[in-house]
Amino acid sequence: ANAGDGKKKKKVKSTTAMDRIAECDRAGQYELDLSHLKISEWPAETIILPNIHVCKGYGNLFKTIPSFAVFRGIEYCDLSRCNIEHIDEMDVSQLFNLKHLNLSRNKLDHLPEDIGRLVALETLLVDRNKLKTFPNNMHSMRNCHKIDASHNQLVDVGATLDRLPSLEDLNMAHNPHLDVEHLGTRTRRLHDKRVMMSAKENRRVMISRA
Repeated sequence: ANAGDGKKKKKVKSTTAMDRIAECDRAGQYELDLSHLKISEWPAETIILPNIHVCKGYGNLFKTIPSFAVFRGIEYCDLSRCNIEHIDEMDVSQLFNLKHLNLSRNKLDHLPEDIGRLVALETLLVDRNKLKTFPNNMHSMRNCHKIDASHNQLVDVGATLDRLPSLEDLNMAHNPHLDVEHLGTRTRRLHDKRVMMSAKENRRVMISRA
């Protein structure tokens, strides 16, 4: 027997959105994978998949995202690297079960006010966008423990994030105009902690290279 006989063949992904939607439906509507299709509009046909828990849409060319209100059970959503300019129509406030939202490497200059209603959200990744501030009502995200907002244009964050009771990992590095002096007490502490950890990591790398 050949040594490779026991290895599973890697499944080749379909190259059209309609095929991926059909595959998701046949597999029981758990995970929808529309990644790396280079499509410019979110497929309206996804409306037939109200029961998905995982949505992977990264590596596309969406400028906007339509309402996701139909996906009430969604827990994981990755829309990174998509060219998205805003998510105002996404209706994120309807996604009561969403725990992980990745919007990194897009062109967002703001987040919608209703993002604060993501009460189940644990991780929010918005790094490498054009954000200048955060919505005021984010304090309702009581389960959010990690926010990565590095590499943005953040200026005045103030105490907006101070009232997130579970927040323990906050990354606001590489925001050249950030008003650190006027950050809220908790936000400043988390920011300083991240800066200190980053410095330690850099020292370790330098020592290992020496």
